Amino acid sequence: MTIKTRQLAVAHDGHPTTAEFHRRFCRGAINANHFACQISDLGAADEAQLLRAMKDLGDTPGALLTTTEDEDRQLVTIRLYDAQGQQVADETGLAAIRDMIAADRVPLPVNDQARGRIIDRRDLAGEA
Repeated sequence: MTIKTRQLAVAHDGHPTTAEFHRRFCRGAINANHFACQISDLGAADEAQLLRAMKDLGDTPGALLTTTEDEDRQLVTIRLYDAQGQQVADETGLAAIRDMIAADRVPLPVNDQARGRIIDRRDLAGEA
């Protein structure tokens, strides 16, 4: 299940709003249910670059954050991918994640050994 991973690749579309959500997403993901998750931060990358990096990292799950704008608002979308590069859907874990957030059961590290780390891996987001 995606909420219990030791490694995650994360990318964003480069939009300023997305960059802030990306930073916060990475900070939260290092907790990953106390699994000391290592986040491979790809920085700005598209879906093809993310999927390639996930494979290069050894079939690692991933997340892509994007922002769309209209006249009145900005909408940030977070797409989660399983280790095989398939987008996570309600029946494959998204509903469980949504339920955890709604119930305020987002994991917090119990000690420094349970906290993961964020590693700059922009080198993996080469040309698509």
